[in-house]
Amino acid sequence: MRQDAFHNSRGAAMRRHCRCSVLLGVSVALVAGTAVARDGGDGPPTFRDRFVQQVVKGTQLNGQLGIYDFRRFHDTNRPYPNIDDPDDDFDTRSNAFGGSVSARTGMLYGLSAGFGVSFAEPIYDYDNPNANLVGPDEGLHAITEGYLQYNMPGLRLRGGRQLINTPFANTDQFTFIPRSFSGASVAIRPLEMAGGGDDASGAQARRDEEASARVAPPDYANNQYMPFKFDAPVDSRPTWQVYAARMTRYESRFSDEFTTDNRYIEDTSGLFAAGTTIRQNTADGDYIGQLWHYTFFDTARMQYVEAGYQMPTVMAGTDWGGFEPYIRVQYAREEETGRAGVGDIDADVYGLKLGVHSRRVSAALVGHYSPQHEGSFRDGGLVHPYSDLSGVFYTDTMNDGVDGLGPGYGIGGRLDVTFSDGVDLFTRYVYYEAKRGQSHAFYSYDGDRGYAAGVPIVEDQNSWGWDTGITFDLGAFSPQLEGLKVQNVLGITDFDGAERFYDNRLRLFYQF
Repeated sequence: MRQDAFHNSRGAAMRRHCRCSVLLGVSVALVAGTAVARDGGDGPPTFRDRFVQQVVKGTQLNGQLGIYDFRRFHDTNRPYPNIDDPDDDFDTRSNAFGGSVSARTGMLYGLSAGFGVSFAEPIYDYDNPNANLVGPDEGLHAITEGYLQYNMPGLRLRGGRQLINTPFANTDQFTFIPRSFSGASVAIRPLEMAGGGDDASGAQARRDEEASARVAPPDYANNQYMPFKFDAPVDSRPTWQVYAARMTRYESRFSDEFTTDNRYIEDTSGLFAAGTTIRQNTADGDYIGQLWHYTFFDTARMQYVEAGYQMPTVMAGTDWGGFEPYIRVQYAREEETGRAGVGDIDADVYGLKLGVHSRRVSAALVGHYSPQHEGSFRDGGLVHPYSDLSGVFYTDTMNDGVDGLGPGYGIGGRLDVTFSDGVDLFTRYVYYEAKRGQSHAFYSYDGDRGYAAGVPIVEDQNSWGWDTGITFDLGAFSPQLEGLKVQNVLGITDFDGAERFYDNRLRLFYQF
């Protein structure tokens, strides 16, 4: 993986960050000074009144702080294989303190801003640190958000550093540092825009409200998973969103520097993403759908579509509340584009999910099929420059999935159980067959047609992934512990001809 390229001089980066902070502080001071000069005393709310109420007093903090402990056993068989010495079998461990803190201003005349920082500091220096938690250096410190945005009914325009969540360009945050992007994005909700106009009295009421209370900008964030919920209330109208983003740089989860590289190639102009999502819960069932286009410049062009339907409650009159069956289907198509930085790309992935929701228990069967295309990147493998095994494909497990395995198929299932308001458990198992497998050599592309050089290719390689996780929300047991959670997830992966790989992630974190 090309993570070493992202770790340039941190001192230079921090100096640039400081200059940005100084400029932002000067700008706020100038605006505040102007606002004071315009204070007219009694009468309609002045600009100063609104600025103080919305921007100064209306700023809210949120985030997450915690302690993580990650352990790996037989770490040779990991997504970054020890090619230099394949017989060197070892375990790794790391722990760290870190988190993310974000500030969001209120909305004044449709304008607002956001700023966020993330950090990870190792607690103990192990001989073989797990770079996936704190990075290969001594900790990470990143400015992951710094944007201005404008809102009007049904519209949000945002520019600067930002976190985005789309199926194949997202934060993908299992460490303390989220993947962040730099550029511009727009979110539109056409049905809200069509009915969002104010008459004269409504406009005046909104201005008076802005002067006396914080007006938060609406949340137009995407959810790339679009989950169904049991017994969801009926919507008065669909939630329909159109989203587009042009990102020129990104910051990986193992770096504090924005770069023009992506996972596969150096010096690219970034990505363009455009998509639409729709959801409606009706008395006749719940519907979801999403359609996305991506241009990963100099790398690949991708289309992704998903649709799903969940039935109304069956046996709703029973003491346990009944259940709701559902079906979801997905399809991804990818081809090369631009300078074809990784050569010819010809990939298709088909996915199917059959499930059932109830009040306490949910279960699903999952499967995928990806045909082989001889002579293309990994003979039909998918290119995903800005996402990992993040669960978009139904058969993704913690350390295995079609995203990295390449052509073949997978079949398995998942079970979720809510024992009480504060205890949730999940487990999933998926069996895979890769037409040409290389165990966990997901992120090495230096061989022929994108295969990892020095790693044997196994025809029709079998593997399986089994994950189990439990989360305790301590706030459900005591109001004094509100926001405090404990979570442990164990992932086991087995490949033909390789040691079984164990990956355990223990997290204690506080959300506010």
